[in-house]
Amino acid sequence: MDKVLEYCTRGIIQYLNGDYEKFNNYKQRAIKINELMCKCGGHRIKARYGKRAAMLCTECGRIYIDNKVVRKCLNSRRVS
Repeated sequence: MDKVLEYCTRGIIQYLNGDYEKFNNYKQRAIKINELMCKCGGHRIKARYGKRAAMLCTECGRIYIDNKVVRKCLNSRRVS
């Protein structure tokens, strides 16, 4: 989450500076990182659920299809 905030801040600074190309670059980076993060703060990885492409959170075990939680993996354990 810190990286997303950092890229947003850098993007705003570049926008105010007039460098719209760097602004869009930082904006896209922040969006990409945010899409790969779960609600719990863990990272999502590509997986298969049934025969569909899905994303699996490595922290809490939630399975996402089209950015919607389909189910929580029963075998997941939180490592702290």
